[in-house]
Amino acid sequence: MEVRYKNEYVRDLDTIKEMLAWSNFKSPIRIATLVLIAVGIIQSVTSYLHFHDNTFLVSLVIWIIFIFLLIFLYKKRVKLYAARDKEVSGGKEEEITVSLYDDKMAIEASSGGSVEVAYSSLKKIYTTKNLIIALSGARLMYILKKDSFTVGSADECVAFLKSKIKR
Repeated sequence: MEVRYKNEYVRDLDTIKEMLAWSNFKSPIRIATLVLIAVGIIQSVTSYLHFHDNTFLVSLVIWIIFIFLLIFLYKKRVKLYAARDKEVSGGKEEEITVSLYDDKMAIEASSGGSVEVAYSSLKKIYTTKNLIIALSGARLMYILKKDSFTVGSADECVAFLKSKIKR
């Protein structure tokens, strides 16, 4: 089988931050959640200004605490993910190789782990500033770095992956 696209990168702290920032704040479900939080904050402020009832101030404080909790959990997940990578790979950053073939995607890590992913399990393809994120039906994220293709290009790979997803 011939490799159509190959992506080799080191999963460093910046990659982990961008990947988790997308999943915590920019994925469609998280955007909907953040919109609902914003509506709750606006409702609390306008209700307080209109009714001058301290109950609305309490709800505003709860919404603000919730936002800080989301940010705290994001930062904690980044540290945990980076620590796991280093633990698994003997204190080094994880080196990842993603090879895309006509019928599957193969992912290998420097720690020795490998997985093959059938394109039929992929449901959506998203892009960020530096990453291509292939999301499976089980909400697993498969990451490729846009600037790390050794075979093919990022734009071609995105088009290829989108063509493999059954609508």
